[in-house]
Amino acid sequence: MLLLGGLATLALAAWSAQRAASGPQPSLGGRLAGPLAGIVAGTRSVAADAELRRGAELRAILQLESALELAPTRTDIWLQLIALQGLQLSSAERESDAAVRASWTLGALDAAERGYARAREPEWVARFAVAVLRAQLNSDPPLELPPGSTPLAERLEHWIRRAPSDTE
Repeated sequence: MLLLGGLATLALAAWSAQRAASGPQPSLGGRLAGPLAGIVAGTRSVAADAELRRGAELRAILQLESALELAPTRTDIWLQLIALQGLQLSSAERESDAAVRASWTLGALDAAERGYARAREPEWVARFAVAVLRAQLNSDPPLELPPGSTPLAERLEHWIRRAPSDTE
């Protein structure tokens, strides 16, 4: 009986290791939707665009986050989320409040970290993080992060190291 329990434990450990090595798993909803999860995630991405055109930025972000719960490896949706927060919503032309701009930029960089760990093509996530940081470093007025935050130039170096060599 003890031998059988030991074998079951080893089998469970091997299965867990294999599952962890296979990358991020979709949410419960994504697993229940099965093959339809990617299609549903795509429709949520389109819905996010529609929300954005209506001026409902937060709803757009919620649609994208919901899509990523269903299909966490969809690089295109990670890029859409990063670009929305880090290039559109945080632009100096759109937002004059520096604290709001910093918040959107940090949200984009948080999404980039999550996407880099989960996306099917993490190199594209790194490229978009580099684009966000370069845009903010070159903005007028320059973006200032809250005190104690890692400076933008240091964050840029971090992402350049993760991105393919053509982003240097």
